[in-house]
Amino acid sequence: MDIDEHLMLKAFDKCFSLLERIDARLNSLEKREFGVDGERLLDNQDLCQLLNVDKKTLERYRRSGRLPFLKLGGKIFYKYSEIVKVMQNLRKYDFDKESE
Repeated sequence: MDIDEHLMLKAFDKCFSLLERIDARLNSLEKREFGVDGERLLDNQDLCQLLNVDKKTLERYRRSGRLPFLKLGGKIFYKYSEIVKVMQNLRKYDFDKESE
């Protein structure tokens, strides 16, 4: 194999690797934006940032049944609309407690 052929193969390998990474990112974004019934999905990292909690707290909420979730390909996701409902119910509960 001469140098030109070696450089060309190396360039093809880099391009192929880049395409694989792009494909993985697009698949991830597609699952988040249109994951289930065209609904936006959040992963653990997204929800941790949104709620300002750590992953252990999310795990505790899931185990207690307070936080609805689903698994896709072994990864945990949360429907955005369900998280909004949970948050609204918490606010309503807090408001009702304050007015007593």
